[in-house]
Amino acid sequence: MCSSDLTGRAAAAVGGIGMVAGGCAAFLADLLGDAAVSDSQHYAALALVGAGLVVGMVAVVGSLGVHSIESLVAQRRSTAGLHVLGTPVEVLRDALRWEARMVALPMGLGGALFGAVVLGVAAGDGAAYWSWWLVCTAAVLLVVAALIALAIAFAGRITRPWLDGVVRTASLRTE
Repeated sequence: MCSSDLTGRAAAAVGGIGMVAGGCAAFLADLLGDAAVSDSQHYAALALVGAGLVVGMVAVVGSLGVHSIESLVAQRRSTAGLHVLGTPVEVLRDALRWEARMVALPMGLGGALFGAVVLGVAAGDGAAYWSWWLVCTAAVLLVVAALIALAIAFAGRITRPWLDGVVRTASLRTE
């Protein structure tokens, strides 16, 4: 059910969001590790970037939904054939979710780790920074994984009507 060009489009957005989130983790660790910095403008900027990341994840829901729908349309006959041969619709839904998960999770977590490491190496100095860096990076990885799981769940809900249409016997027609 997977097509590499469709997969690449969905993965690019998730990886970009992950890299920005990882950079935010390193920046937050720098703020928390430096006792001299108490300017609330930095935290307000981080909050705005966080809100932008959440909006970006909404776009990822659309991207993953479009990816799943295009995959369904491209594989319409084979998907309908699997259903006619006895594959339950739930298994086909799970296959679509796993396809999205295999694309989004490694790209999102890899991007977040890459962003945190690159900015962390550039900004990191002192033991206090690195302990905060570990905490912030772990928190961001958990948040990114949770947001990706939510995006996949919402994308699955978006594609449900198309999957129901594809598994109809009429999709097997060759006329």
